[in-house]
Amino acid sequence: MRENEELAEKVKACVKSLLSGEKSGHGEDHALRVCDIAARLCQGQEADEKVVALAALLHDCDDYKVFGQECADNLTNAVKIMDQCGVEPSCREKVLDIIRNMGYSKLLQGIRPATVEGEIVSDADMLEGLGAIGIIRTLRVKFYNNEPVFDRDVWPDINITQEKYKRKSFYINHFFEKLLRLKNLMFTEAGKAEAAKRHETTVIFLRAFFQEQNLPDWLDYLEEFLENNGLAANNASVMQMRLDFESFTKIKDGVKNIELRLCDEKRRQLKLGDNILFINRENDETLPCKIVGLCRFRDFGALVESLGAKQCGWDKEISPEDADADMEQYYPRDDIKKYGALGIVLERA
Repeated sequence: MRENEELAEKVKACVKSLLSGEKSGHGEDHALRVCDIAARLCQGQEADEKVVALAALLHDCDDYKVFGQECADNLTNAVKIMDQCGVEPSCREKVLDIIRNMGYSKLLQGIRPATVEGEIVSDADMLEGLGAIGIIRTLRVKFYNNEPVFDRDVWPDINITQEKYKRKSFYINHFFEKLLRLKNLMFTEAGKAEAAKRHETTVIFLRAFFQEQNLPDWLDYLEEFLENNGLAANNASVMQMRLDFESFTKIKDGVKNIELRLCDEKRRQLKLGDNILFINRENDETLPCKIVGLCRFRDFGALVESLGAKQCGWDKEISPEDADADMEQYYPRDDIKKYGALGIVLERA
């Protein structure tokens, strides 16, 4: 493990040196974020974490938009960095195979990752095109390439090909030609859950952009595009909840299937069918789950008396009084009396 970490640090230093100062949205900051996201997506997967980390760090080191098509074809910089850092040949080939088979331009050619490691890195990279980060990164790219932001009379090319994809286009049009589609291109369950949340942020931005300019035709176009491409909201939202290691593991192992929370205003917004992305506080491992039941009680004692303690996370059955006392470690007694208790019945997504 230590050897892998030292290798990743060597590669990271080379990537920083190569991409330092890169202003097109494909710089070292992007590579490091993709590496971090990929590490989280790795949790719970039977994947080679070393291969994932190296591919995530190196995936843009030969991007055709930055280094030209020859580098992209030969992966010149990725090969050079791995040789300098002493990456063994078998690992190097796995990393190069991932890079050759990922990216939106490759997808337009019908090329997609063929390994679980490739799927993880692809998800991590595409998540960077969604949400607040995606909005900012795309704008940086357009400014870097001196491309225009928007023209209300120029509509997106929704049947874009690889050749057309490489041409200059309007910033707003790029959302329809690529970014809005990323939600449906995820492989991993954790990636799908995160993409759904970031996709919602992206749609909110576009709606606000068109509303503020009083463009009802573009608003209609957006809603029609979402509907026709299976991207329309299904009234299911995604909430993130951080858990301690023990609670996270019990849900992951199927020992616990009811999460307990205060039934305050925030949790009252939850609905059947909503998704929760649980995050392990200790290592950031993620676990997507779906809400299949919502049970409200006056307090946690009444909840445990009705639903049982074990499926709520206790190791043994306990009294209602003990359940209330335990939960007062997390919520003040006055708040429990005011809001009541909520049992969120879960199903692995």
